[in-house]
This record gives sequence, structure tokens and C-alpha cells, in this order.
Amino acid sequence: MAMSLWNPTKRNSVVLGLLSPRAMLTRWPSQWIGGALADSFEACVDVQRTALRDAGPAAFDVLIGSSWGGAVAAALIAEGAWTGPAVMLCPALSELRRHGAIEAIVDQIAALPAERKAQCLIVHGDADETIPVADSVKLCAATGIELEVIEGGNHGMGSIAADGRLLRFAERVVSSEA
Repeated sequence: MAMSLWNPTKRNSVVLGLLSPRAMLTRWPSQWIGGALADSFEACVDVQRTALRDAGPAAFDVLIGSSWGGAVAAALIAEGAWTGPAVMLCPALSELRRHGAIEAIVDQIAALPAERKAQCLIVHGDADETIPVADSVKLCAATGIELEVIEGGNHGMGSIAADGRLLRFAERVVSSEA
């Protein structure tokens, strides 16, 4: 699932959030962008929550989300919609927090039992110019989730998929279930 920035026919579209009557009538103009991001984020979480529910708990072995998808994965973990292993790549939680979209997620994850948090891993490149690695350092300190820093890794993190590290990270969190 991808975040839909521009397609107003997609319910997780940022443009739809900007142009909706709710946005125009209930928010100050200074709140439009943050509100549209929050609306898009909630729609993305809902799309994934529904997909997980419809597929059933045994349909997936591990949840992997990158950037915006990493934040969506964190939300699903926080609310208990996903209870299995997860790898979050460069999660954009701090970016969403700047717009007031997800205040409770970090606190909910921090409150999870240690054995649940052991099933989660955050992976972030130290050369990421989109979401600074410092954001994941703070997130891991606040939640107790392990952080794997990729030397020279950028926001796309394509190198870890290409060289097999992403698979090894997924296997690592899956093996923590046992």
C-alpha cells in the first residue's frame, strides 16, 4: 500500500484531505496541511487494519513498513491490530508528530510488554536526509524497541533489500516469536 499524495479519488489522499468540506469548514488554514496528513495517515492505517482483519491472523509472517508505511506499522502495533513480528524502516513517526497526527502511538508502544517489543525492529540509515536517524534513536529510546543503524543507508534503504539484510532482519524478528 502506498500513501496517495495526489489522487483525490483515493481515500488516503492528502489532496482529498485538503479539499474535503471537513478541512475547509472545521480547520483554520494553518491547520490544513497537518490535518490532511493526519486524515491520510488515519485512512492508511484503516486500509491496512481492514486488510489484516480480512486476511486473518495466519496470513502474514512479518509486517514490514518503510517511512510512512513504517509509521502505519507502528500505529497497527500500538493499537493491537498487528501482534506479530515487525520491521519498520526509517519510520516517519516524528514527521507526523510535528503535525500533531499521532501523539499516542509512541506511548502505547512504550507500554507494550518487553517480549512484544522484542518482536519489533527499527532499521534506519545514517545518511537518511528525509527522516533523520536521530528521530529513530529517540523513538527507540522512548519505546524500548531495538534500532539497527545502517552505515551509509539512505531513506530508500534499497541496498538492504538487494543484499539480503532486509530478509535477515525479518527472519530475526520472526525467530524472536519462538
